[in-house]
Amino acid sequence: RGPQKAANGKMPVPNWSVAADPSLPFDTVLELSYQGIVTTRIVHDRGRDIKKNRLDLFVSDCERARMWGVRRVWVREIRRPLGS
Repeated sequence: RGPQKAANGKMPVPNWSVAADPSLPFDTVLELSYQGIVTTRIVHDRGRDIKKNRLDLFVSDCERARMWGVRRVWVREIRRPLGS
């Protein structure tokens, strides 16, 4: 299965796009922290299993996704898009 558009209608960007609960509008900027590593992500997608405090990080390939697995990370909302 090849690349598919995200729920916002655009192609997801590896290491940048994240799927989040509908309570977070598209283009909301999030800061994620795990064991001292801090990264910024933007909400571009939704998912059937993405509810409440659950996120799905878009990475470059399936192997990296499997290596990361399921983890608890600290998340802080940085900014919501204008008008939301």
